Amino acid sequence: MSTLDALERCARETREYVGARVTRATSPPSALAFAMAHIAANVPLLTANATTHWRAHDAWRANEGVMEDFGGPDAVVEVNATPNGRGDAVHRVEKDGWARLGTGTRCETTGRGETRDAFDAFVEPAKREMTIKELFESLEDGAGTGTAWYLSGQNDNLRSSEALARAGARNDFDVPFAREAFASVGKAGRDGLGEAVNLWIGNDASQTSYHQDFYENIYTVVRGTKVFSLRPPCDVFDMRATEAVRGVFETDDALSWRIKLRPSFEPRVVWSAVDLDPVTGEPIFGDDDALRYRRPRPEPCFDVEVRAGETLYIPAMWFHRVRQKGIAIAVNSWFDMHFGDRYATRPLWEPSRRSMSSSSVTLA
Repeated sequence: MSTLDALERCARETREYVGARVTRATSPPSALAFAMAHIAANVPLLTANATTHWRAHDAWRANEGVMEDFGGPDAVVEVNATPNGRGDAVHRVEKDGWARLGTGTRCETTGRGETRDAFDAFVEPAKREMTIKELFESLEDGAGTGTAWYLSGQNDNLRSSEALARAGARNDFDVPFAREAFASVGKAGRDGLGEAVNLWIGNDASQTSYHQDFYENIYTVVRGTKVFSLRPPCDVFDMRATEAVRGVFETDDALSWRIKLRPSFEPRVVWSAVDLDPVTGEPIFGDDDALRYRRPRPEPCFDVEVRAGETLYIPAMWFHRVRQKGIAIAVNSWFDMHFGDRYATRPLWEPSRRSMSSSSVTLA
């Protein structure tokens, strides 16, 4: 048996072990049951009624309640902006220096040197400051602005941002069963709430591309619905990892978009390009079924709808892709993972990555 055959067999057996669907519970488990059946086993869980004590579930049903907790409608927040809802995602840059945005649209890139071939760029969103009232108005306007807006943070924004910290101080975002489980192994983090507590406010114009985190993720939806596509770490074969140059979206007052590419000496980003058509480089939107036939081994994902009041546990190293249905508000906490044998054997699972480029790409 070849090494590849052995790894594919291991992936199949891992799938059988994980099961065919994510466990749904009507009430949260005890900390011990959660630690044994889910954290130790690296298996997701969706539970209702774990955060019934959160006042945000009632206070944030209306925009006015959110704005009040932020300090009023004129409170300023930092928001991500993209022309196509795909921030922190891979985009294909063509030979002529224009990047594909989807639905036949493209934008120009800057900072690009000479190259004979197309290449992949990992593009971060533009950052904008606006009032919380303006954010909700933009989200309710939907596609009318030509810009996808998303208040999203991976930087502990509920404790590090002034306006968001004000909201955090007025609300208890503790998830008791998770806190107790992680505290038992010294992983509870600051105030028992984890290493980072992040707030997410967006709509269906934005989606988060497939990625994996080296944190245990406790994700609670406060308002609306989130749709998660989950894949266990063994599905790394299907993720079509690419080594992409770095870039960031930029726009002017006329909302003319471009991508500024980073200098070539900066490290490249290894990211999943599974939501790009492998032939055309066109982004693929919609549900996970739209991506399946582009994979060499199209195993089904675990599609999970997380509704208001429900909490999803995403185990460390699981791949996940996230979409919204309408306007959605959510809070998640990251807890440190255990860097043991599962992490140490990770290199065995990584497929051969795409060559960085068949020709040299020099960025100024």
